[in-house]
Amino acid sequence: RWGDAKYAEEVLANFRCHVETCSKVTRQKVALVGHSMGAFVTFYCMSMLGDAWSKQHISECILAGPAAVGTPALFPSYSAGPLATLDMIPSLLEHKLAHITSSWP
Repeated sequence: RWGDAKYAEEVLANFRCHVETCSKVTRQKVALVGHSMGAFVTFYCMSMLGDAWSKQHISECILAGPAAVGTPALFPSYSAGPLATLDMIPSLLEHKLAHITSSWP
């Protein structure tokens, strides 16, 4: 489901809500731990929420066995565009990947 833009929006909203709630209740910044695909989701959410938000709410981010661009499960994300904010992927290549991976089994 990660390639679904609506689902990505829901994940982002839930991430933001949980982090802000934990930060408010504890009156501290939150330490995040991401494992496997969770590392990718954490990076996506932090990049969408921006540096100022991350600095205000997150003390550290620990990644255990991140699957960053190392598994076919990430391919559908190209169709929704979470990596489109990175300048590493040329525009033409990004569109081809989106087309190819939008129907990944």
